[in-house]
Amino acid sequence: FDFTRCFICQEGDDLTDEFTKSGRGRPLITKNRDLVGDQRMVGNVDFHNFTLLAGAYLVACLFRCHYVRMMSSGVYNEDDFGLIAWHEDGRWNVSRLVETRDLSSIIDQLKAQQTDGGAIVLISVDQEFFIIARARGAHMNMMLSDVTYANEYEVAADLIDTLDLPFPEEEDEPQPGGDIDLLADLGISGMELEVMSDDLDLYPEDQISALASRLGFADQFDEIYDRD
Repeated sequence: FDFTRCFICQEGDDLTDEFTKSGRGRPLITKNRDLVGDQRMVGNVDFHNFTLLAGAYLVACLFRCHYVRMMSSGVYNEDDFGLIAWHEDGRWNVSRLVETRDLSSIIDQLKAQQTDGGAIVLISVDQEFFIIARARGAHMNMMLSDVTYANEYEVAADLIDTLDLPFPEEEDEPQPGGDIDLLADLGISGMELEVMSDDLDLYPEDQISALASRLGFADQFDEIYDRD
C-alpha cells in the first residue's frame, strides 16, 4: 500500500489545481514598473498562505497514515479492552484501539481520528482500571479511574505525569484522577464517573461497555469484542 498516494499527493494535486485556477499560480507580468513590487508582495502572501494550507494537510496525513500503519501491524493486548470512537456526519464510528498501554501512541491514535465532533478513547487495562481520553480540536482531556495503579502500571504512571497530578503513595486510597468532567457535555457527569470508578462490583470492561452504551455506540463495542 502506497501511503504517499493515499492522501498527500491527492490533496497536493487538488491544492495545486485550485491555486493555478485562481490565477495566483501564474507568473507576475506587468508593464508598469511601479506596480511590480506590490504585485510581488501580493504573490508572496498568496504563496505563503498556500504553503501553510499544504503544510496543514501534510500534518493531518502523517497522523492518519501513522494510524493506518499501527492498525495493520499492531499487536493487541488480549487482557485489555480498548476502542476509539469519533463522531462524524451525525453518527459514531468505532474501531478497536491498537495500543492500550502506551500513552503517546494512544494520543497519536486520537489525533489521527480528529473530526469536528472530536474523538474518544475508552480503555480497560488488565481488568483493573479504566482510562478515558478525549480530543476536541487542540484540547486533550484524560482521566484515570484509580490513580493508585500508577504504582503498578506504566501507562497509569505516564498519565499521572501528563496530568501533573501528585504521584500516589502505596497506602493511598483508590480514587479517580484527571479531567472527570470530560464527558459532561455528552450527558455523563463527573459525579457519575466518580461513582462508576468506585463501584467494585463492576469490572472495568463492564464500565467502559456501560459508557459506550450511554454515549450511543454499544452495538459497535459488542461487535468488536464479540460480546453477547
